[in-house]
Amino acid sequence: MKKYILLLIVVISGVAGVWFFSSSDSDEAQVKRVLKTLCRMTTKRAGDNPAAAGLMISKTDKIFAGEFSVKIGNGMFDGIYNPTKMTAELARYRAIFTEVEVDTQDMEITFPAQDKAETVFTGVLDGRTKTGSGVSEAREVICTLIRTQEGWRIKKLEIKEIMQR
Repeated sequence: MKKYILLLIVVISGVAGVWFFSSSDSDEAQVKRVLKTLCRMTTKRAGDNPAAAGLMISKTDKIFAGEFSVKIGNGMFDGIYNPTKMTAELARYRAIFTEVEVDTQDMEITFPAQDKAETVFTGVLDGRTKTGSGVSEAREVICTLIRTQEGWRIKKLEIKEIMQR
């Protein structure tokens, strides 16, 4: 169960939101939007419509590159993914919880190249599992994004440090 929580935190922390890119948005705003979208995909509230949630998480191609890596220090989830495989992982993760809130905090963004962004932030997860256990965790996450023709996409997610709250 904790393995799925770690994956969620990485995924959420890594990215959160690009549905549409406006040419007037700065690169920084677009990168933040990708990460916020990821947070929305992984957040689950009591009474959420399962069909709507399924539609939302099926749009992983809007935030992840065609091939991307995840390194969370857990052999089960470390590896190379594609958006389709990540959709399945997100569905499995959401099934563990009755409610879960995922967010990013203290985000720093740098642009080492015109088509590359690097972010460091704290990914925060608060929730309740279906077994009734409360979960409150934070992870320091490094996320690399690349600019594609469709916009910014997550290329790599890595946990830098584990913090307990």
